[in-house]
Amino acid sequence: MKRSDLIGYEPGKVVVSGMPYSTTEEEIRDLFRDIGKVHQLQLSRFPDTGNFRGLAFVTFETEEAAASSLSLDGTKMGNRFVKIERCRGDSQRKRKSEFLSEPEKVEGCFSAYIGNLPYDVTEDDIMDFFEGSKIASIRFAFDKRTEAFRGFGHIDFEDDESLEAAVKKNQVELHGRPMKIAYAVSNRS
Repeated sequence: MKRSDLIGYEPGKVVVSGMPYSTTEEEIRDLFRDIGKVHQLQLSRFPDTGNFRGLAFVTFETEEAAASSLSLDGTKMGNRFVKIERCRGDSQRKRKSEFLSEPEKVEGCFSAYIGNLPYDVTEDDIMDFFEGSKIASIRFAFDKRTEAFRGFGHIDFEDDESLEAAVKKNQVELHGRPMKIAYAVSNRS
């Protein structure tokens, strides 16, 4: 791999996501045992509980090991398939500051973001979870290239009461996963 291919990425560093919440640091190191020596391992944790959130940043001792680790993308851990990709450099993190706090409610918008969804979730599961709410539509996010479900989506509600009831369910579990529910961010500025 040429150095010019890595512009905008942190050297030797990858992001591993989609791991089971029960994954240990030792299991993550074992995953990369045949790839190369892990220099640093940083686990992402939920701020309220301190529990592992299935996301880790792995820095290898060599650039070659980091490049080789990408071959493990799609490896099964537990009952989940992990995603391994290059870690973007600071210049790529332009949206980070937008999410230091919860998104603000947009007047007249009845949409909510739903994240950390089980990968086998169905529209019926969502309808049951928000029973009693008036749902206009459910939109799941899919990867444009692979068409795989990305683990999040949006719900359009018919009224403000339904939206407010939904946002109050933030971090309530669906199929063993605490869902992230927040006001949808408007694309219009």
